[in-house]
Amino acid sequence: MEYRGQHAICDMILDQFPDNQTLENAIEESIKRAKMTVVLKAKKEFEPHGETVVWILSESHFTCHTYPEHNYISVDCYTCGNEGNPRLAMEYLKQTLKPNQTYDVFHTRGIMRLRTRVKTFVKAQHKKISTYFSKAA
Repeated sequence: MEYRGQHAICDMILDQFPDNQTLENAIEESIKRAKMTVVLKAKKEFEPHGETVVWILSESHFTCHTYPEHNYISVDCYTCGNEGNPRLAMEYLKQTLKPNQTYDVFHTRGIMRLRTRVKTFVKAQHKKISTYFSKAA
């Protein structure tokens, strides 16, 4: 079986943190623009704030984890073949949310990647995410 998946990951620090509905709408628009189809959506909201949302896609999945207390959002999008464009979804989301800092990673996945030895694209300096969080008192 030959297949090629794509995996886009983006961590964002924002000056203006969106409310949950605004963020979910932006992600759903990014999914649509990237030619992917939502099959199911599940979410868990946390107290006092934050949420995790998972969109099951015909192509695979999109996830979002928020940490409003740190103005931090972590998103990833995976496809199990050539359908959809996770990188485009991330680019649209960044244009919409206007983060002041991002960490982006893009991988091709699957058997084809292993056989052709396609290398991973990484566009960021590697730092621990805790670097961006203030120390608890």
